[in-house]
Amino acid sequence: MSIKQMKIGMLTIFIAFISYLFYQTFFRSPPLQGQSQSGNWAAEYYENDVYWETKITKLSEADIEITKVICIDNGETSEFSGFSREEWMKDSNGKYYVTTNILADAPEDNHSYQVQVHWLQNEKEYEETITLK
Repeated sequence: MSIKQMKIGMLTIFIAFISYLFYQTFFRSPPLQGQSQSGNWAAEYYENDVYWETKITKLSEADIEITKVICIDNGETSEFSGFSREEWMKDSNGKYYVTTNILADAPEDNHSYQVQVHWLQNEKEYEETITLK
């Protein structure tokens, strides 16, 4: 391989890297976040590699079980249920969370986004809606 071909290859890699950084800085949508009024839940809608997913974090220490999550995109709903305790993950702060990828597209500026969390606590069902901004 000649020096000229190596320079062209290195230049191509450099231009691709700069283009990727430019895209990440100026064109990538920021995550949407929100917290429930009671302070029991936080939700985040963020990009995970090629698709967007919803992360629901349990902020309280209570023993609870999520029965379903409803994601609302400008009035259109998507429902996810069947969470088991084994699906809960623990973040670096010690908080438990679950993720869903039922809202798979990047958020649109003119849409409103909400997450409805339904859960069981002490054999009673509760529901809270979190507005994502």
